Amino acid sequence: MRYIYVASAMLAFLVLTSCANTVAGMAKDAHATGDAMNSSTKRVLKASSN
Repeated sequence: MRYIYVASAMLAFLVLTSCANTVAGMAKDAHATGDAMNSSTKRVLKASSN
């Protein structure tokens, strides 16, 4: 019976770790998207002022 508890705890740890990695990856993607939009907006404004 104890093996079931250990296996369940390990599975829960694995699931929670993968969720944390997914959230961290989404945060990095959102930051990169914001940087790209900022850069493209600056280029458009610079082109329109010429």
